[in-house]
Amino acid sequence: MLLSNLLTGAALSAIAIASPTNMGLLARDDPKPPDYSVCALNEVPATNNWAIYAPLDAVGLDGKCGNHYLNNLRGRCGVITTWECWHVNSDGDHIDSHDEPENVEGAVMTFYTSVFCSSDDVMAAMGASAQNDERPDSCSEPPKWMLPP
Repeated sequence: MLLSNLLTGAALSAIAIASPTNMGLLARDDPKPPDYSVCALNEVPATNNWAIYAPLDAVGLDGKCGNHYLNNLRGRCGVITTWECWHVNSDGDHIDSHDEPENVEGAVMTFYTSVFCSSDDVMAAMGASAQNDERPDSCSEPPKWMLPP
């Protein structure tokens, strides 16, 4: 019976560790998207949870949201899971780029990688993807408006 309880507890712990939350609980209070690219990392056991922001002059509106970024991130980091990309306005609110293209300020992209994908890899992929060659200098805690809706 004791062994059964220990195994059940270990299995539940493994499930909890393997089910990361959206960017943890820490987030800065930056009220609005900046005019420069942002990289945020949340290290979760066995994986890394990323959120990146690119202003409109870096990400553009051609094609699927963040597609150039996704391709370059795969090249640097390998497998990318739970990819999400959405456009935001000047307040950081999610908007439909087809209905309001004139109000798009940039794009937020969130995804998971293995722990072997480093901040340097993500920042290099961001620089290679950006239409203006811009990349952040570091990755930090995300602003609240950058967290998934």
